Amino acid sequence: MDTAYRPKDPKAKLQEIVTRHLGVLRTMHLTPNCDVSFVRADGSVADPALRGWLLRDPQAAVPRRYLLLDDGDVWREAEQPAAADGAEGERVWLNGPEDDFVMLLSRSQGSARMGRNGLLEEESSVLLDPHLVSDRRKESQHHTGPERRAR
Repeated sequence: MDTAYRPKDPKAKLQEIVTRHLGVLRTMHLTPNCDVSFVRADGSVADPALRGWLLRDPQAAVPRRYLLLDDGDVWREAEQPAAADGAEGERVWLNGPEDDFVMLLSRSQGSARMGRNGLLEEESSVLLDPHLVSDRRKESQHHTGPERRAR
């Protein structure tokens, strides 16, 4: 018997969790800490259009950062262990909540409530250049809903 919780619409659940979390950070008087630019399909970079919340997971075995946007979208960057082939780490949009991410948000809220930085990257360590992410529309997977046709 599988007891794992799976929301009917994972993307909507992720957006609900993230927007609630950002509301908590705002009530703790924290602000977004990095500019965000989208890389277009042709490889060019759009002007920074918005500010995002860049969190680092200090307890992850593989260093991870999460960029949270006000609309509830989340960009994950996981660094690869040093590899001979020089491969870069994973960089993707999340399509639903993940256990590690939800636990990070909980630790972030605890940090903010204790008067610390909420696990946000220091703005001085975020480069002056905008944080580059791929276009969300390319990777979005729309929720199709439950199958309702009779078999």
